[in-house]
Order: sequence, then structure tokens, then C-alpha cells
Amino acid sequence: MTSSKTDIIISALVFLFSIGLCAYLYGEILASSPVTGALYDSESYNSLGTAIWLGDELPGGRLALRGYFYPFIATAMVLYSPVLFVISQTLAISIGVYCLLKSERILTGKVWISPLALLSVSLLVSPASMMTEALGFTLAAAALLAFVAGPNRAWGVLFLVLAAMVKPAFLPVAVLSSVMVLRLNRTSIIVSILMLALVLPQLLATHIKDGKAQISNAGSSNFQKRFYPAVAGRVQTGGFVSYRSDIAVAAREMRPDLRDQIGFVIRHPSAAFKTWATILWSHHLGESSGFTNRDNAMAKGPPRDFLKTVSGVLNKIFAALIFPAIFGLAVYFRKSRFRSWPAGFIGPSIVVTAPLVYWQGDRVVFIGLLLLLPFAGLGIDRLFAFFRADPK
Repeated sequence: MTSSKTDIIISALVFLFSIGLCAYLYGEILASSPVTGALYDSESYNSLGTAIWLGDELPGGRLALRGYFYPFIATAMVLYSPVLFVISQTLAISIGVYCLLKSERILTGKVWISPLALLSVSLLVSPASMMTEALGFTLAAAALLAFVAGPNRAWGVLFLVLAAMVKPAFLPVAVLSSVMVLRLNRTSIIVSILMLALVLPQLLATHIKDGKAQISNAGSSNFQKRFYPAVAGRVQTGGFVSYRSDIAVAAREMRPDLRDQIGFVIRHPSAAFKTWATILWSHHLGESSGFTNRDNAMAKGPPRDFLKTVSGVLNKIFAALIFPAIFGLAVYFRKSRFRSWPAGFIGPSIVVTAPLVYWQGDRVVFIGLLLLLPFAGLGIDRLFAFFRADPK
């Protein structure tokens, strides 16, 4: 069996496992609009997208927080058919896994670790909610493949910008990688035009609606509401404090300005690092699937509880793969001489920055962990080669 056929089969299995799991867990809900409100921010995306399509008054501040791109696309599908929406997102994650497999095959000549994406509960369940994880993962995986493949790095930048428009967590690495399109050639010019066509409507719409042009304020908003209060709470109490606690609320009221909050965090590096590390492990890497840890996340309780337990164990395995991935990244950077450096920053940037804004299980960090799988495969491959090498 050829390598291409193997990659296609694994991707097809992702599609089948995901669609089967979503159908079993949600059942008849998939055929109606409540699926869009099944989890966390789904209803927020749905209401914004519906307002865009129907020409209604947009909710204040929602466009700056969510962006127009994903609600526009997702709501169009849901208005036509919720089932089509779920199938489309399921197809998207299977394409994303295919990109991971191809990336690892380019890096190592074989597929070692990337098929483990089949075990990611959050990845398999994410298509059943109007959430950005499924499409964001796919676009980021496509960017990874474009960078690793080499010749068309500018297309990797475009995929990253698309990923950032869907999921602002990719915005920092997308902005940094945009310098790669500064070379004056036909591909870079085309990509630059497409990037402007994506970004300008968001900037124009937020300026008209909120008086301030911005791609997203999700990061700063969550930093103000979650990370800073937790750091302030640790400074005050010496221990970890939830952002919902009275201490956290008082800290936000004491320093409502973002610049003051950032200054406070910088002045307390020890508390900031300990808070970051606690959130990263206890609320992300060591947590269960962010799509299973709330009562309203799924229609069926017992399967939800089972997946919650299983995903907690599997996430620790994914977290352990960070160590060979770090070695693999070092090998990649040395081998590529940093010509395609964004490939090595996409996954780590999500893992490192997730504690600053998110507290919802592995909802965001699982994407970063999956994007590190090809590099974990590269690291393990080189370690095996080292130990197999003839001492002579």
C-alpha cells in the first residue's frame, strides 16, 4: 500500500469516527438548530452570524470579539442545514489530519506519531458545535504543511491569516509570519491581496460598529478577565485563585485598564510564571476534553462522563509528546536553517499562550498539541536513529 493511500485511509477513519461519535452523542439534536448552542460560545457565534446574514443590528462588541469570518460561513451552513454544517466541519478535521500526516512524512519519510490524532476526543467531537476549533485546526494544519513542504511558503502565511480570522489565538504567529510575503514575486503579491481582502472588512466593520478598527479583542479581553486577576490573587494570597473568586473580581475593579494590568504582571514575574504554569497543567494539559466537561456539552450523560475520563488520560499522553517534539523542533530548525520557521512556531505558540486567555479544559491547547505531533515524530525518529547508529 502506498503512503498516499495510507494517509487517505487514516483521514477517512477520522471522518468516520468523528461523524459516528457526534451522531451517537447528540442524536436528533444534529438535525436542528440547538446544536449551535450546545456548548459555551456557540450561541454567540450563531447570533452574530444570523444578524450578518439577515441584515439585523449587530450585537455591540460582538464583532470585535468573534470576528465576521467564521460566524458568516458557519451560520450560512446552519441556516441551510445543520447536518451539512456538522458534515462540513467533520470533513475539515479529516483534511487537517491528512495535512499532519503529510507533514510528518515530509519530515521523516514515514508516519510515526501523527495518527494519534485519531485519539483526540476534542478533535473528534468539535464538529458538532458552532465553535472555531475544527476549522481553526484545519487551517493551521494546512499552514504547517505549506511551510514544511517549502516552495510555497507564502500560501502558508495565507492559511495562518485565515486561521487567525477564525480563531484569534493564531493571530500572534500569523502577524510574525506575514513578513514572509514581503518578497516581490507573483505568489507573494497574490497572497498579499487575498490577505487584505480578508482583513480589511473586519477592520472596517469594527471601526464603523465600535469606533475602533481591530481584528479581535478576544485575547486582551480574556487576559483582563482571567489571567491578570489570577496573578493578582496569587500575589495577595500566595496561592492559586480562580478568576471567578471575590479576590479576582476586586483585582479587576482595582485595575480596570489593560496597560495597568500588564504592568502589574510584569512587575510580579514569579507570581505570573507560577500562575501560568498552574493553568497550563491543571486547566489545560492535565484536563479532560473541553467539549465534555460541562453538563450541557452533550445530550447523553454517561458517554460524556466516559469520554471525559478517557480524554483526561489521553491528554497526558499528548502532553508527554511535547518533549520529543521539542527535540524534533530543534532538528527541524537546524535542518531548514529557519527558512520555514513559522512551521515550528504554530503549535508552541498555542500551547504557550493558552493559559493567558483560556480556562476551558483542552478546548484550545489540544490544537497546539496536535500540531506538534509531526515534530514529535521527527524527534523520536532521530532518537531511534542515534541509538541504532554503529558506534564505529
